[in-house]
Amino acid sequence: MARWAELRGDYVEPRELAQFLRNVVDDYRLSIRQLAERMPYSKSVISERLSGKARPEWKFVEALIDACARSDMRAKARLKADAQEKWEAADRIRLTPVDDEVAEGLGSLDLLVERIVERLQNPSSHAAPTEPQTFSGSAGPFEGPVPEHNQHFTGRAGLPELLAAGFSTGRVQVLHGLLGVGKTQLAVEYARRADSGYELVVWIPAGEPSHAGSSLAALAPRLGLEFTGPILIMEAARAVLAALRDGAFGDRWLMVFDNAGHVTDDLLGLIPHGGGHVLITSRDPAWACVDRVDGAVEVECFSRAESVEFFGRRLRRGLDQQRYDLADAEHFAEALGDLPLGMEQGATLLDRFPRLSVADCLARLSREPGRALNVAAPTAYPVTLKIAWSLAANKLGTRSPEALNLLRHCAHCPLDPIPLPASDSGESAESFVKNLDGEFTALLADRFGAVEELRRSGLARVADDEIRVHRLVRALVLEE
Repeated sequence: MARWAELRGDYVEPRELAQFLRNVVDDYRLSIRQLAERMPYSKSVISERLSGKARPEWKFVEALIDACARSDMRAKARLKADAQEKWEAADRIRLTPVDDEVAEGLGSLDLLVERIVERLQNPSSHAAPTEPQTFSGSAGPFEGPVPEHNQHFTGRAGLPELLAAGFSTGRVQVLHGLLGVGKTQLAVEYARRADSGYELVVWIPAGEPSHAGSSLAALAPRLGLEFTGPILIMEAARAVLAALRDGAFGDRWLMVFDNAGHVTDDLLGLIPHGGGHVLITSRDPAWACVDRVDGAVEVECFSRAESVEFFGRRLRRGLDQQRYDLADAEHFAEALGDLPLGMEQGATLLDRFPRLSVADCLARLSREPGRALNVAAPTAYPVTLKIAWSLAANKLGTRSPEALNLLRHCAHCPLDPIPLPASDSGESAESFVKNLDGEFTALLADRFGAVEELRRSGLARVADDEIRVHRLVRALVLEE
């Protein structure tokens, strides 16, 4: 009988996340009543979220930690980083499908684990209850948690075709760019194109090596791999990689490593060899410099023409009813900085409140950006822009508090772009930028520390001589 931890790997159940949150509350000696006074939730809702019956939404986790740690910014950053790992991993422990009838008939956790082990060892005798999701066109069966296709996908000036051309001469391609520019949507669109010709498309969430390893391990039954005994998730993943290298899926497959974190040896070790194609999406531009990568495309914000086109597609009903016009589209795009996720979030706000004019919507975004950008999850995106920003900022703060501090300084700085001192000029930080905070100038001069970490976070665009912070990111930072 396998130990539960052996199957679970680095994943946790919702109740373990809830226990972590309850421990935080206990450490700060707060009651449910006191939490309700500090949070925008009732006592009954807080109690239900802390029960562990289901994974709570991230904004609840964030609000609870804010209510506990309050002004202790260092404790907040540490707790949110720990909570984020558990939140991302919660409720994702199954390696193979377990149908409802089987799940209801299992009377204990040990029996459930035993059944999962049995399915890993004898995949052919336990077919999945449903067929894999398929794409239209020639793209074949799709494995993994595929993001929803964006029916309003707009423009991108031949980028899917550019990827196709890159794959004609190389196996591994990278899409990199800032938070919210639509890297994942572009990857989905490429995979959907009728001329992609893949027999199998596998989607691998790659924020952490453990996430990618678990998704690879889940392919074991599809490959007919059988194990003689209990096996760790990463061992199963390595067996899958070996099978791919030996041609188990042939050469007409695409594997998308979505939202890959920083380049690490652990994550690089999970990029498969073989005849198929690998597409990596990441905010970290360092992926473009990896030896195994054959080509890289930087995904940028919409052009203004693409933003206007998106507005027309996304809000066609409002245009037909003459609630909006071309001038509204221009103002909308300008205020949201042509950021695709921001555009989608703003359109979601207009959809949810049909009597809201574009001017009123933009006024609300200006007045309360965090709240307006967190009203509802936008179509075809997993989380709101506010949540995506919070998760990314927490990761950056854990990895490099100095880089997060630099981002905050940049958001408050009236300069746009913010110039960087030339690394080879011998110019001192103090003489480089006049009238700036001394800590700020020191961080700007830290080219291989804070500046480099900020560049790799995808929360700001860092060039050789300047830093640019998108207006929506700036607004969210200023609202903190």
